[in-house]
Order: sequence, then structure tokens, then C-alpha cells
Amino acid sequence: MPKVRVRRTLAAPPAAVWAMVGDPHRLARWWPRAARVEDVSGRGFTLVLTSSRGREVRADQRMLAVERGRRCAWALQTEGTPFANVFASSETEVRLGPAADGATDVELELRQKMRGGARLGGPLVRRAGRRELRSALDALEEALAGA
Repeated sequence: MPKVRVRRTLAAPPAAVWAMVGDPHRLARWWPRAARVEDVSGRGFTLVLTSSRGREVRADQRMLAVERGRRCAWALQTEGTPFANVFASSETEVRLGPAADGATDVELELRQKMRGGARLGGPLVRRAGRRELRSALDALEEALAGA
């Protein structure tokens, strides 16, 4: 199962970082290719992504865990979607911790279980996942600097 984890210390207080990452409505401000977020509830949300061709793709997410101020995790709902051809499961987790001088340690983790022939592409999937998570951290840092 490809698993990718990236970490960075952001020069923002934990409360400000949590306000951004703990609110699914704000995902569009920092998650790569996110155009908007719809249908937010305590159980999950729909992330509307823009494909490389400019088409919108709806990705329904189910909340797995929320520990206010510390951690949130969600999973892509694959059954009955085009994602089911590639992923058996895909889970994203964000963890926060205090750092020196009022900064925040942010860790993003992506765990994906591939389906069918896609299982052979583990190294490529890890590389793409790492690129996506680093891009998310870049955008999160930028969004927090502008807030």
C-alpha cells in the first residue's frame, strides 16, 4: 500500500492552522486542484477537483476522525465512482503539533491501496502523492501568510 508522509513547520500559530485545515469549506484554498467544496456535513464532504484537462471531477469524502486542534482524516469514497478502477482505498490525514516560537508542525499523510493493474505502479503513485502533499503544504503556507 503506497503511503506518503510530508512534514513542515509553518510560521503560524496552531489555532490559525487548525482554522484552515479543520474546516472542509477551506480546502479549496490550499488543496491541490480543488475548485470548491460542496455538501459539507459532520459525516463528510464533496471535493470538486479540476482535472489536467480543465474538467471538474467530484470526489466524495467520508470523515474518518477529527480531534479538534490536533488531527483530521478523511477517505475517498470509491465504490460506484470512476476512482474505483484505480483505488481500493485512499485516506488523507492532517496532524498538527506545537513548534518553537508559536509555530506549528504540520504533517500530511496519504495512504492509498491500489486496485487491479494499478497495484504495479506503487513507486509512481508514491511519487505523485508526495508531489501532491508538498504542493498542499506550499499552498497552506501561502494561504496562512495571506490570512
